[in-house]
Amino acid sequence: VPRRTAAGASTQERGMNSRFLPFVAVGAAGFAVQMSALWLLTGVCGWTAVPATLAAVEAAVLHNFVWHERWTWRHHRADSSVGHRLWRFHLGNAATSLAGNLAVTTMLVGWMEAPVILANACAVGLTSLVNFALAERWVFTPRVRATVAAGIVSAGLLASAPLCTSILASMWRW
Repeated sequence: VPRRTAAGASTQERGMNSRFLPFVAVGAAGFAVQMSALWLLTGVCGWTAVPATLAAVEAAVLHNFVWHERWTWRHHRADSSVGHRLWRFHLGNAATSLAGNLAVTTMLVGWMEAPVILANACAVGLTSLVNFALAERWVFTPRVRATVAAGIVSAGLLASAPLCTSILASMWRW
């Protein structure tokens, strides 16, 4: 049970709040990595939106993991190896980012004819809060809470699979 401070906030809530600003800073840098990669792949290399989005998101995910390990959660390490945390980060945050970015970017570009960079920026904003919660409660946390979170992530991924599959199928027809 988390202890309460004189101000009424639990020690767990204060720790989570103190990690949110570094999370946003790392996310902003990761966003710059993602947008730069997306611009390079679509504008310079001539890739289409779908594979460029996938590659750009992966570059940002790897960037963010390294900085979250080194800064955001440096004092809040889970009882697992770096490889295990990277696997959980990919399973949770990358899956959320990839599914969210693909779905939102595809809808905005394909259905509303929005520019790919603007569409992708909207997608990043929508997925960032989910990513913080996953990192806080599953990736960089002891295994007891992580097991519960794993069930939630699995259920969410299974529920979103039909939507993502139909979006991917429609994208490849462009």
